[in-house]
Amino acid sequence: MMANWESDLFREITGSAAVLPPLAGTPSALKQFQKGAQIEQPVHRRKDYLTDTWCHLNLARATRPFTAPQLASQQENFCYFCPGNEHSTPRDVTTGGDTLSFGEESWTVRAFPNLYPWLTGHGNVVESPHHKVSLKDIDEEEQVSALIAIQRLCGNFEAKRLYPMVFKNQGWGASTPHTHWQYGALPYLPKRVACELATAHAFAQKWSVNIFDAIIEAEKKKAERFVSENEYVNIITPYAPRSNYETWLILKIPAPSLTSLDEEGIRSLAAAMTKLLRALYQQLSIDSLCMVIHQCAGEPDYRLHLEVLPYKHWAGAERGFEEYAVEVTPEQAAEFLRKHLG
Repeated sequence: MMANWESDLFREITGSAAVLPPLAGTPSALKQFQKGAQIEQPVHRRKDYLTDTWCHLNLARATRPFTAPQLASQQENFCYFCPGNEHSTPRDVTTGGDTLSFGEESWTVRAFPNLYPWLTGHGNVVESPHHKVSLKDIDEEEQVSALIAIQRLCGNFEAKRLYPMVFKNQGWGASTPHTHWQYGALPYLPKRVACELATAHAFAQKWSVNIFDAIIEAEKKKAERFVSENEYVNIITPYAPRSNYETWLILKIPAPSLTSLDEEGIRSLAAAMTKLLRALYQQLSIDSLCMVIHQCAGEPDYRLHLEVLPYKHWAGAERGFEEYAVEVTPEQAAEFLRKHLG
């Protein structure tokens, strides 16, 4: 059966792009691709498992060493998210204070409204009272507490038939460097999740299997992009990434949303996520990325998964056409991560 469904999961168009070398001579990194007077560079175009987005892998570019973008750090004279400055953050219209907080004498996790909301119930979850601004300081227990808080907030949105959006901007994209998650809700499914859900429904109807189970089964068999696993979570580098070292954490159990996970599942997700982020920082100096939680409560064909997207400058092709040029192949990324995640 798997041999049949693989054609639905793995779509690739291969070709080459030919150029004449500069008059100054062929760069050393491209000499292996020179054929006669031309430099012929292999290009693989791959479709995402779940959506209609494509990535473009130039295998000549993939031979170059990877260097993580180093972005200028933000200078802060005052941190709104540190203890003692709670009076400087917005208050919830329902509670008159924090939306949610953990801790007795002093807080360990705070959830409170975003000062400039664009989502329904838009807020921040600050998972540490310590002024942490880098992935080098990420702590597993703090992430467990953050995910438990986010789980409760998502349940509130789902009870109102709203879609909970959860994401974390680290480094680039974070308006406040103190580590935090953001949450909020939409009255409709986001475009990407809606496409994923439609694909999952169609796949289940055609093959009588959950598409996320099919992805993991196929990737384990191929042994090219499967990275590691724990009791609850599989880690892969996706077949058609949108950024270098993009990584997915997919739940093993039939859990379509955070609210369907027990505490053990939350802990396994936090452990896998923390281990991955430490490796990205320690081994690749990646300290700017986005994490997004894709979920869809009440949809058995769907599966909760977390996507980690290290910072990459998206320009005209990505922003204007949703076509993603990536320098590091997912096979290279998985091989590297396997060495450091075990």
